[in-house]
Amino acid sequence: MTAWRTLLTAAALLALWPAGCTGPERVTSTPPQAVGDVDDILVLADPVAANWDGQVGSDGLDVGVLLFRHDRKLPVTVKGTLELRLYEGVVRAEDLSKARPLRTWRFDSAQLRSLLGRTPAGWGYALRLPWGPNRPATSSVTLTARYIAPSGRTVHAPPVAIATRPR
Repeated sequence: MTAWRTLLTAAALLALWPAGCTGPERVTSTPPQAVGDVDDILVLADPVAANWDGQVGSDGLDVGVLLFRHDRKLPVTVKGTLELRLYEGVVRAEDLSKARPLRTWRFDSAQLRSLLGRTPAGWGYALRLPWGPNRPATSSVTLTARYIAPSGRTVHAPPVAIATRPR
């Protein structure tokens, strides 16, 4: 499953997100104007790591990321930087500050623009996160995401646990 399919799978769930917003909004054919600040991040990942090359073992993760502001019903596009960190094993949120990431990926606003796409849930980012030479030695990994606004304000997504066995 690709990151775009992951985003599409979540479309039904996002029809209710965020529940407190008012006013109808619809997904347009052009992306909304990018914003600096966000309030929430939703990371959508396949439950099992991807095998892109057909060789034995997983190669990385296909991930979709949607960013939200409380004053808008649909996901927003952003001007800041998105950083994702990969940890071996299942790491609880309260233990992340002590854990050492196996891998970090950073996407600035220009890179994010090239990864932007439209789904029924709204505009979001499809990311392919290859392990590279640092392949996890564990049967699961934990992925975290944080958005760094141009102002320096950061917003964190809850950690996501993903199995690493090949499909």
